[in-house]
Amino acid sequence: GQLTQDQIDLFAIKLTKTLEERYVNHWYLEYPMKGQAFRCLRIKNSENYIDPVLDLLLKELNLSLSQLGLPNDFTLWID
Repeated sequence: GQLTQDQIDLFAIKLTKTLEERYVNHWYLEYPMKGQAFRCLRIKNSENYIDPVLDLLLKELNLSLSQLGLPNDFTLWID
């Protein structure tokens, strides 16, 4: 509830594009588990860690992590 629909849409577009570019050579159809650790986004507030991809995107869009409404410790596997 802290973001406008335009902010949500822009975040989704930019995140999708960023991840597509980052992971373009990290898909292994014969071995789907290979490279899985590289293809994840992680937030661990308990360790004061935010994935660099998310951190850069938030700064670029002038947003804060708290505005996303994600859990304090969060891992998203991108398969």
